[in-house]
Amino acid sequence: MRQLQSIGTRGRLLTFAVFFVILTMNWFIPASLCAIIFGVLGLYVRYLHLQNISEPSVILFSYFAFALPLLLIPFLKEGAPLPPPGFWPVAAAAAIGNCVGFYASIKALKHSEASLIMPILAMSP
Repeated sequence: MRQLQSIGTRGRLLTFAVFFVILTMNWFIPASLCAIIFGVLGLYVRYLHLQNISEPSVILFSYFAFALPLLLIPFLKEGAPLPPPGFWPVAAAAAIGNCVGFYASIKALKHSEASLIMPILAMSP
């Protein structure tokens, strides 16, 4: 109790605000987990590059493989919902477009001067 008295009004308000966000906002924990997962993912991809495993297909798989168990949890819990008509063509086009774009990005970073400006792009919010 003495410790709480020594932090003052400003500290108590900050402590209350932090507990309020953590306890009442249901987005805080998933958002924090997302940040942690993407941070670990960046370290893992860097590890693959250092091990000279820089084939675009391997890196592409490593980027998206971590999501597979997280996607299976709702299916196991509630069952798979039926998608609306027209979902599969759009999903296939999006998947193909993402794969082609990621493959081109990795090739550009590996074989062109795009790797010189990539640190500048990483600084954007």
